[in-house]
Parts: sequence; structure tokens; C-alpha cells
Amino acid sequence: MDEPSVTEESMVVPSSRKDLGVHTFSLTNIREAESRIHEIAVVNRTKAPELLACFNVAFLNLSNYTATLKAEQILAKRRLREVSAMVILDRAPQILLDRGLPQSKDLREAVMMKDLEYLSALDQTNMIEATLEFLEGKKEAITMAYTAVKRLLPDASTSMTSMARVLNGKSS
Repeated sequence: MDEPSVTEESMVVPSSRKDLGVHTFSLTNIREAESRIHEIAVVNRTKAPELLACFNVAFLNLSNYTATLKAEQILAKRRLREVSAMVILDRAPQILLDRGLPQSKDLREAVMMKDLEYLSALDQTNMIEATLEFLEGKKEAITMAYTAVKRLLPDASTSMTSMARVLNGKSS
């Protein structure tokens, strides 16, 4: 598996390190929270705590998933730089020599853009970045939903972001 797959229940993302296999993220409570966003229009103070809990669990899972993917992004970018260096230093000079072409930055880059290992590492890096964007968008929607419901309750000063700081051990 080289690309992420998404179903109603889960998202499977291949690791940048082949020995780690894949990361499987459950989307069940995230989908549930998203499906309940429309309830904000009619929520009351009795129902609000349960709705907040639903949004909070989804936010926590999304935070964990994005942290995992940010670590994967670091690995993917490092792998991309390693492959790039290998192509520029080891492969490109011989390919250019075999074709009777001069050694130039542009031509080495052209060789790199035709190298399958480099293109695979580039695709992995781009796929992780796109997946992060996808999850960050969901996280933002859940944060906005949480904040909208929280404003209905007394002492509405606690935002999702400040709660995340408390949970992560950071003070504001």
C-alpha cells in the first residue's frame, strides 16, 4: 500500500518506514462528531455537555493522529533529502556522462525528476502533507463546533485550545 485509504470507519496511511507498516486511524467518533455539528442550531444547556464530550473525544483523536502524521512527515522529508542526495551524488553524474551531457545543476535536477526512487519518496511526502491538511480541516471544524456549544454554558471562558494546552501540560 503506497497511498492512504479512507472508509467510513478508518483511515489507513502507510508509514514512511517500510518496517513500520501502516498507521490505522479510527474515524468512527470523528464521523459521529461531524454528523452532530448540525445539532448546534438546537442544542440546549441540558444536551450541551454530552455534545461537548462528543466533540472533545473527536478533537483528542484528531490531535493524536496529526501528531503521528507530523512525525511521519519528518521521516518522509528526511528520506526525500537522502534520496535526492544519492541521485545527485551517485546516479546523476554517470547518467549525464553516459549521455554526453555536461554536469550542471539543472541537468542533475532533471535526472532526479526521472528517478523512480526519488519520485516515490516525493509522493510519500506529498501524501502525508495532504493527509495532514485533511485532518487539520476536520480538527478546525470540531474546534469551532465545540466553541459554539461552549458559549451556551455558564463560564464559557474555556476554549478547546486552552483545554488542549492544559491536557498537554502547557499553560497559557
